[in-house]
Amino acid sequence: MTERVNPSWPSLTFRTEERREAVVLHPAGEVDLATVSSLWAILKSMSEGGRHVIVALSAITYIDSTGIKALLDGHRLFRQRAQRLVLADPTSMVRKVIEITALEKVIPVYATLEQAVESLRAPAEPERGA
Repeated sequence: MTERVNPSWPSLTFRTEERREAVVLHPAGEVDLATVSSLWAILKSMSEGGRHVIVALSAITYIDSTGIKALLDGHRLFRQRAQRLVLADPTSMVRKVIEITALEKVIPVYATLEQAVESLRAPAEPERGA
């Protein structure tokens, strides 16, 4: 696992985990206007690796509309590259935001990391909308 900490964004850090099916991104902290550019940058960088990505949301303490937009933009970028980006293990606060924004209608969201990993073993579902 590797960890990235950017001193400019002390409230959001990232750790990555290599799995056979995908790279798992473990962001920790708050995703808001002050930190969203770092989330976008790492998603864009990961899309260039040619692998599927699971974003594990278990350590996200806050996410606003800019964070949701970054996830949607990342999802579109991955789809353009014939890769998959899925979300896993959201906290209760993040789950509420996902439900309010209907994000799960566009990006697959799984209750656990293992469910997300298992989903990547199956063929991709048709586009849910974008």
